[in-house]
Amino acid sequence: MKKYFFFLFVIIGSVHAQDQMALYDSIVKYQFNNSELAKHYSFELLKLSKENKLINGECNAYFHLADIYSAMEQKDSTLYYYDKAIQKAEEKGRYNLVLIYKINKANYFFCQFDYEASLVTYNESLELAKSNNNESLYEYVLFKRGRIDYELEKYSQALEVFKKSSKVKSFEPAIGLEVQLSIARTYIKLKQPEQALVYIDSGIRNSRIHKHVVFGINFRVEKGIYLIAKKKFSEAEKVFAEAESMVTQTNDQDIIYHVLLNKSKLYLLEDRKKEAIATLEGLLKKNNADTIPVEYLVEIYYLLAESYRLTDNAVSSNEYYQKYIAESKKIGKKKIDTIDYLHSMDVSEIESQKASLVMQKWFLITAFSVLGVFVIFLYFRKRRNDRENQSKFESLIRRIDEYEAERNAEKESYTEDQEHHIAKNTITYIEVGGNEPVFTENESDTDSVTADEESEGLEEFNENHANETSSGFIIKDETVNEILEGLVKLEEKKYFLKQECTLHTVAKKLKTNTAYLSKIVNNELGKSFSTYINELRINYVIVELKNNARLRSYSVNAIAVEIGYKRPDAFTRYFKEATGITPTIYIKKINQHMENTK
Repeated sequence: MKKYFFFLFVIIGSVHAQDQMALYDSIVKYQFNNSELAKHYSFELLKLSKENKLINGECNAYFHLADIYSAMEQKDSTLYYYDKAIQKAEEKGRYNLVLIYKINKANYFFCQFDYEASLVTYNESLELAKSNNNESLYEYVLFKRGRIDYELEKYSQALEVFKKSSKVKSFEPAIGLEVQLSIARTYIKLKQPEQALVYIDSGIRNSRIHKHVVFGINFRVEKGIYLIAKKKFSEAEKVFAEAESMVTQTNDQDIIYHVLLNKSKLYLLEDRKKEAIATLEGLLKKNNADTIPVEYLVEIYYLLAESYRLTDNAVSSNEYYQKYIAESKKIGKKKIDTIDYLHSMDVSEIESQKASLVMQKWFLITAFSVLGVFVIFLYFRKRRNDRENQSKFESLIRRIDEYEAERNAEKESYTEDQEHHIAKNTITYIEVGGNEPVFTENESDTDSVTADEESEGLEEFNENHANETSSGFIIKDETVNEILEGLVKLEEKKYFLKQECTLHTVAKKLKTNTAYLSKIVNNELGKSFSTYINELRINYVIVELKNNARLRSYSVNAIAVEIGYKRPDAFTRYFKEATGITPTIYIKKINQHMENTK
């Protein structure tokens, strides 16, 4: 079957534009209906361009000569002038022209059924289109490569390429028509004639709109093939007749072969053997067999062999069968060579993929090794931390038990005479590992007391007490005892759990000033007021969490608020400094401990 292709045309340079355009118009006018005259104007363009050093004009002259010799079916001259055009454009750095010339050369190979040479040249064009960022031509070459898939009978693969190409909006109308035609033919090959008809009818309309006769003929031939598949022979004959009448409007010999071959097939199906033979023999008489493309020649020989067989002419039938077999071998070799080339491309791609996979493999091995080491490190660090946390927790539980035992003993032995002694010593903390919790003097949390409040109280005291000395101020023993006893009572009422518990509010409750209170806590308890309140809260919550399952069900934020902190992060920090573990871990360990002791 005829494989339609067309040449991409280029625009000539702007210097001496009027003369060049006149020559260019003449070349286009006579290219397909008067090759000798078109050739004359092409040589004139070449002469003008060389005399005036017009690089683009010279390149285009060679290009048009290649087109003309192609129409004249002179292969050697065609390839010579394509190569001259490509060489001249490369010498002058006109890479866009090189790309166009290469694509047209690949199209020519395709029309000659030389699929291997066509595929090689298309691949060179793809690389060039990519390096020149020419997206439209890149898409066009992909489409043309899909045509090779079609010729190798990879119809589903070809259809996928054609469908993608049909969505490219940058294509010229002629390329769009070629894409439509390719889709229609592929659907026919896939035995889906109804889908093909949609593209055929659309193609006939668009060919008329764009006044493209060759495409109009091709779409009509495809419609005739569709009607034959539907057994509508009389309608098919009318369509072929319409297509044949349009052939006179073009000098494209290939389109004539295409029409008459399909018309001959129809004659055979209608048992009109003599008409089929006359048509086919007419093609051979009118054209030298050496000038007929091999694929058309194979079809002609096969149809003639079948026609003569049906007319019981064994001698002529055998003669054409022998010719058919001989020419088929040429096509078979071309297809085999193309498949071998495609296979070598696949092998090269596979080898490249293998190398890439090896690199990926080593990268993944390295990455997983590093990740494995990191995971092992995290695992052992977690185990170490778990052991440390468990050790700290067990030590803490022992201290809590001891603390609770001491408090119970104190309650039992409590007397009025011991009240003063208790006031000075029951403000305690739970030791962890034999060391006091770490609370620094300058960590006065705003949840409890601020340095500003302490300094304001001191200033107030300095203004109102005349017995101040250079080393500080003296507080009476009775005042000290009263304040300590007041602190014990506030402890018993758990005032330290309120967010309002600050140096200022406690001083107010004890009917003293902040300077007195701060001085007494520092002197008598050996710590700042802020540390004193934080220790009371942490000691309380440690014991309470151990004994109160409801409190353990709270979030850390809720627990912080419950014991007087405005900021959960302050609670977590003080808790860890006092115990060595976070509240979350402590609660988890307590729950496990309670579960194990049931």
